[in-house]
Amino acid sequence: MIRAFCKASQRIYGAPRVFVDVREAGERCSNHRVALLMRENGLRALHGYRTRRWEVGKPAVLTPNLLKRQFSPTKRNAA
Repeated sequence: MIRAFCKASQRIYGAPRVFVDVREAGERCSNHRVALLMRENGLRALHGYRTRRWEVGKPAVLTPNLLKRQFSPTKRNAA
């Protein structure tokens, strides 16, 4: 039953969510028991399956140099 619930969630659910599904199906068990059985059978939840919500770009593209300032002094400690 635990394998079926893991497969139904596309291996995204971990032990706490699988435990809730097992309890809703009418079986009596504990969260620790579900975690132990999942560990013994090599069932693990996938990590990092979500996509980013923002786009990462190059800083020069995101903020162009509008002032066109050049930071190359002619001599040291001079304004």
